[in-house]
Amino acid sequence: GTFGLSWRLHRGRLAGWVLGLAAYGAIVGSVAQSVGSVIAHSQLGLRFLGSGHNFAELYLAEIINLMGIVAAVYGIQAVLCARSEETEGRVEELLSTPLTRQRWFGSHLVFALVGSALVVIIGGVSTGITAQAAGVSTSVGAVFAASLVQVPAIWLIVGATAALIGAAPRASYLGWPIIAATFVISFF
Repeated sequence: GTFGLSWRLHRGRLAGWVLGLAAYGAIVGSVAQSVGSVIAHSQLGLRFLGSGHNFAELYLAEIINLMGIVAAVYGIQAVLCARSEETEGRVEELLSTPLTRQRWFGSHLVFALVGSALVVIIGGVSTGITAQAAGVSTSVGAVFAASLVQVPAIWLIVGATAALIGAAPRASYLGWPIIAATFVISFF
């Protein structure tokens, strides 16, 4: 079926992103306490952030924000996979069957949305586990919740890219500047 085909097209990419962000989360979570300590003892850190904060938790919040942007990159890749399948002529035979274009595109969109949520949640949980093991006074549940908060924003970006594919397919590449603008606005 159409979801089986989408699964075959997306499973490798999804597995790579999930494993990659889980590994990244494990690394950045394991150094959260050290980074928080460095910021707490830095004059520059105290000047910008003030005193009395849990700098390790602020660091984790920023890491989860970055993971949300990275997960949106996966979502854009996944939804643009449908566009590339169409432009390279591999969809015509499928659409000559009773399969509708909406159902075909919907299967790709499901993997883009569910996959991007999975990427940020697995990355966040991995971060929380290693941060807690390293001594940060946070819970895995709190980091999980912070990851869940990223999902609507990710889906907005993926949805905007999907809308571009439907409304102006040649402009679907504009999903990339959207994610770049998100990164710039978020960090600067």
